[in-house]
Amino acid sequence: MNWPQGPALGLTHVYDAFVSYNSKDAQVVEEVARHLADRSGLYLWKDNWEFSGGDDWVDRLPQAIASSKCVLAFVGENGLGPWHHAEIKIGL
Repeated sequence: MNWPQGPALGLTHVYDAFVSYNSKDAQVVEEVARHLADRSGLYLWKDNWEFSGGDDWVDRLPQAIASSKCVLAFVGENGLGPWHHAEIKIGL
């Protein structure tokens, strides 16, 4: 897939970080993300916080990453998820 990146989309950084993770590690990532948002005041983009039913996530993911200052790639006990590589690559 050939997705445009940051400046190509004409976006500014709206989020402090985009949260990339394996859905099998969702519970622990949710706890860490909540802690970062609540205690550190970081404005995070996390799929279940930003998506609603029916959203076209394939189109919105590159936009979300491009509008984030960085990508937080969580690698838990379940290893890399199917989208980790693509999300990290877009973030570079």
